[in-house]
Amino acid sequence: MKSTLCSLSFLLVFLSSCSTQMLSPQQKLVAPKPVKNSTVWTGYTITDSDGKLLDSLNADGFFTPASIQKLYFLPFWSQLKTDTLFLSTAFNFDNSDSSLVIWAGGDPLLRSTEVDSVLDLLIKKVGPINKVTIKTLDYDTTTFWGKGWMFDDEPWDFQPYLNRVPINENVVKVSWTKTTWGDSVSTFPTGLPISILNGDKKISRNFRENQILITRDPNSFPGTTQKRTISIPNPDQLIIRFIQQKIGSFPVTIQTSKLTEFAGKSDFTIRHPFRQLADCILKHSNNLASEQSLRYLAIKTGQTGNFETFKKAFIDPENKNRLADGSGLSRYNLIRLKSVSPALNLVLQDTALMSSLAAYGETGTLDDRISLSNPDVRILAKSGSMTGVQNLAGFVFVKNKIAGSFIFMRNNLVENKQERDLAEKEFLDYVVEILLHRRGAGDAEK
Repeated sequence: MKSTLCSLSFLLVFLSSCSTQMLSPQQKLVAPKPVKNSTVWTGYTITDSDGKLLDSLNADGFFTPASIQKLYFLPFWSQLKTDTLFLSTAFNFDNSDSSLVIWAGGDPLLRSTEVDSVLDLLIKKVGPINKVTIKTLDYDTTTFWGKGWMFDDEPWDFQPYLNRVPINENVVKVSWTKTTWGDSVSTFPTGLPISILNGDKKISRNFRENQILITRDPNSFPGTTQKRTISIPNPDQLIIRFIQQKIGSFPVTIQTSKLTEFAGKSDFTIRHPFRQLADCILKHSNNLASEQSLRYLAIKTGQTGNFETFKKAFIDPENKNRLADGSGLSRYNLIRLKSVSPALNLVLQDTALMSSLAAYGETGTLDDRISLSNPDVRILAKSGSMTGVQNLAGFVFVKNKIAGSFIFMRNNLVENKQERDLAEKEFLDYVVEILLHRRGAGDAEK
């Protein structure tokens, strides 16, 4: 009777844990296996430096990847390593009519300060500029990016897909200060329309009207000082206004051109190295850089630049992963854990890509992580986090020699950040232990 009761108790616990884990209908593709917390959908792989799988859990399972999606797409956007156009912005000046053509191919690393410097050089060298034409590629400006995305990663109004000129790192910093004497608003690097209304305390941008809306607390006490600052992507009208500040009230227009028209001689060129793009995507997890790279690849196939055309051109129709965007912002994304392995294999063959990963507890998106227990160990990895999701994939180095790699995914989390980071560290300590001692599979759950 005792054994029967024990068996019944085990069955009830098992069923309870399974039903608790399958919180999302999207994650019923593979039956969850509990690790420590039965409400958390967990999976991992641990591989040694020779490529031998040492331990795994739910490697065939589907997970919400968050920014691990950027690593998953590495085999595609790394093709831009040999592309000389995407990360270049060219400036051609025509002396006959004092006009300037800016060939803006969509470089996500371009900053307004760089454009500002080139305009200063040109004006100093050739004199006044009477007309500016901005040439851009056929990027889709009708589709919102990050289908199914949440508010916990980017502001709701951050929609660069709607801009005709995707100079994506070009931001405007808006600072608002309320004092006893009134409101003070400053913008850098350019002025733009400002509206100040009574209401809740926030700063937002109406991306369709290219206007900053500042609402202030109507119940704030007189004599108090409130300060808020926000950086927003610079939409096309602000770019036009920014250029006009340099050249005066002369016309600035935007035209869509074919990719073949972009090659040619230029008076000035702003060019960024591929290594900087890799750092931006992997180490700093820049959503825009990842999305823009895939959109550009779609344009290279002769299609309109959006994520759906990229998928049609590059992703096998038999691919079972559900891919909604190129950055991992969308919660509609579901990928098999083991499908990240090809990207890790590619990094393993390229020292430049390896150095673009964040160092655990040191740099990039991992600079705030808990220090590892073993001082001889260093981890280079790509993280992927949003509310309820914390993932990590990368490499373990022991005394500067690679010992192996891992993929670690956890979904349906309810812990706070400190608890999540602690669980992550415990897993990494286990990874180090199994790599150092070549322990067999199954030890993870002991």
